[in-house]
Amino acid sequence: MAKLILIFCASILLNTRLLSQNNDSISFIYEIGIEEFNCWNEIYSSWHNETFYKLLKSKNIKMNCSDCESFYCLVEFCIKDSIIESYSIIKENFCGKNLNNDFKTKYLEYFLQYSYPEILYNKRFKVRLGDSLKC
Repeated sequence: MAKLILIFCASILLNTRLLSQNNDSISFIYEIGIEEFNCWNEIYSSWHNETFYKLLKSKNIKMNCSDCESFYCLVEFCIKDSIIESYSIIKENFCGKNLNNDFKTKYLEYFLQYSYPEILYNKRFKVRLGDSLKC
């Protein structure tokens, strides 16, 4: 009888732990593998150099330590074959401003239209898109 009670309590504890898992269980891209990370890093660097600063300029945003230390969003991407099947913005800090959905769409457009290489097929991961200054 004592063994039965112990098994019952252990199963309740296990189920509680499983149910409490949340977004933290999604890995960052650097946790998935070095090849995947290197591939993503090339994609991200192209976006950062070609698109990020143009977007800041289009909104007259200048990053500085007095009023704009961070301009980024944390995004979960789910890539199916060569395209992003779904995404979710987990966290955002656009210099403390609320930016409209049109801007957020432009911010992510590069990634949403990108044709991903096979190494990223069927992967789900979190990435941080943008910059923060060390002030």
